[in-house]
Amino acid sequence: MNRQKVRPFVDIPFWIPIEDDPEPGFYQISNKRALNNGLTYRSLSNTINDIFTSLRDQSPDSVSTGLNRTQEIELIEMWKEFSE
Repeated sequence: MNRQKVRPFVDIPFWIPIEDDPEPGFYQISNKRALNNGLTYRSLSNTINDIFTSLRDQSPDSVSTGLNRTQEIELIEMWKEFSE
């Protein structure tokens, strides 16, 4: 566990500290071949709208992934102190 008590990939999705990464470079795989063979992406606005639609009827407390507001503020403050 790190000083910030941030759980990799749970509290910050798609983040794994380099020293803990069981598969270094996994997220650096090129998608060029897939794009050349027709892979397309949905627009960001469509993705965001679908996320909001799926969460619309849930209370904010029911979402259990990611940092809560207090943890996020504390982490940002620690980062600011570190980067000064």
